[in-house]
Amino acid sequence: MEALHRQPIDGQWSYTEFLSRLLEDEVERRSQKQLNLRLR
Repeated sequence: MEALHRQPIDGQWSYTEFLSRLLEDEVERRSQKQLNLRLR
C-alpha cells in the first residue's frame, strides 16, 4: 500500500489512475475479507 501512495507523488500516475487503482485495491480487499468469512 505504501508503494501505491508513492507512485502518484513521484509523478508516475495521474490522479484518476491513482484513484482507479486505489478503488481496485479496496474491492480486492473486500472480496478477500468476504472469502475469509465464508471459509470460517
